[in-house]
Amino acid sequence: TNTYAPVEQLEPLFRQALDHEDVVGLSIGTRPDCLEEDVLDLLEQLNSETFLSVEYGMQTMHDQSLDWMNRGHHHQVTRDAVRRSRARGLSICLHLMLGLPGESHQQMMETAREVASLQVDAVKIHNLYAVKNTDLATQVERGEVQLMELDEYARTVTEFIEWLPPGMVVERISGD
Repeated sequence: TNTYAPVEQLEPLFRQALDHEDVVGLSIGTRPDCLEEDVLDLLEQLNSETFLSVEYGMQTMHDQSLDWMNRGHHHQVTRDAVRRSRARGLSICLHLMLGLPGESHQQMMETAREVASLQVDAVKIHNLYAVKNTDLATQVERGEVQLMELDEYARTVTEFIEWLPPGMVVERISGD
């Protein structure tokens, strides 16, 4: 995560990136549970100087899925991070994952409605996929976890997007 270090380490890194002639702003990806107030102070300051977007790995609103992923936090932490970031005028993007084991189509649409209610600026959506030589890949090989087929994912992501407000930017719809 890009906000886990102390501010004394983060600020020089962020400013070094901004000093590069081809950099016009920062998009900082992080976890919603790695956002102390002093980090928010820094992000608010940077936001007053340049384009800044904070991207949170929400994945889903369902705590049982977050537990399955070993995220180490529940959805309320994401809601709190969004609230605190919005209060400081930060642009917010949420990362979302469709096709998590045990989540029904209805639960994925519940997540879409929750995202819409959070009034964030953008989303990045992708399907659950298994990277070689990981525990998840082994679970898929054994048939313990089923990945969504392309047609099912296309229908699901299309319906998911239909729940989002028209002004919300969709930055990504797949991953591999």
